[in-house]
Amino acid sequence: MKIIVTIAVMASIVLHADTIDSDSKRLYLGVGVSAETPIWYNSGWSGALTVGQPLIKLGAGWLGAEAELTRSLQDSSKNNIDFSVTTLTGYATYIWDIDSKLYLKPRVGVVYKKYDIDGGVWGSDSNNEVGIAYGLGVGVRFSDNINLYADYTLVENSDLVHVTTGVEYHF
Repeated sequence: MKIIVTIAVMASIVLHADTIDSDSKRLYLGVGVSAETPIWYNSGWSGALTVGQPLIKLGAGWLGAEAELTRSLQDSSKNNIDFSVTTLTGYATYIWDIDSKLYLKPRVGVVYKKYDIDGGVWGSDSNNEVGIAYGLGVGVRFSDNINLYADYTLVENSDLVHVTTGVEYHF
């Protein structure tokens, strides 16, 4: 249910934004790989899929909405205990244009996270919860359609950090 609420909120923001600037930038889709570092565990790897839309021109940048799905590809582990996580996050973003090729992107949002711990002989655990995620990204525009980006994101109350690099395509 929590995941459905997160998706509904993001869809509502993007689809019902009557104030979208007519000169707005375009919808984008991003794919990336993330170093996934939960505290107490060695790093694992996750895949990241992002969709976003700049909505309103504000100062030197754009206020926007973004949704991101991450999923463990290689579990984080320590002492034969494996940790995997899936997150779905709806973000409010601000894409601040430093110049025509470089931008910064702070973001904050609501995250649904589901994690699984496999402790082998020690047993297993699974849980899901909703919280806050926030971070800062930087991007480089290579063309009108292609950006390379890097994001640092902290998922509150879980000591989970994602450091993601990837590519975005602007439609």
